[in-house]
Amino acid sequence: MYAISRLKAARNAWCWRVHFKRRGKLYSRDFYDFTSGGKKAAKEKAIAWRDERLAELKTFSVLEFYKQKRSNNISGVPSVHFHKTTAQPRGFWQASLRLPNGKRFSKSFSVMLHGNKAAFELAVAARTELLTKVVDKPYLIHPVAKRITLSHRSTAKTKPE
Repeated sequence: MYAISRLKAARNAWCWRVHFKRRGKLYSRDFYDFTSGGKKAAKEKAIAWRDERLAELKTFSVLEFYKQKRSNNISGVPSVHFHKTTAQPRGFWQASLRLPNGKRFSKSFSVMLHGNKAAFELAVAARTELLTKVVDKPYLIHPVAKRITLSHRSTAKTKPE
């Protein structure tokens, strides 16, 4: 079950734990059988709480996800990396992109041919060009998270103001 697990919290205490992240923030809550009126009631409360939170929280779009700078990035630009190989001893800058369907795109620019600064700038420009291939939609993988988010968006659009 998406973001919900069954835990033995203590010797005779069981609970359902809701646990997920949105935009880097962790959301977690335990629903104990004893205080919720039994195992089934606790599970129903956990599902309801999860669904409410997922519906109200904003998710990353695919484009936002691809533009996010990772902690291990040293170039300063997401998905632009410097590589050094035996075939290219001075190295090359490479811009890459992997689409959600698994298709991969990359463009490389030789330091020997363009110079370090120009090769980097060309890779950054290529990365920007590669981002135009991205269809901007919510970045969600699990089907339950997709269903809840998309159903909330469709009801929010149909509500009169």
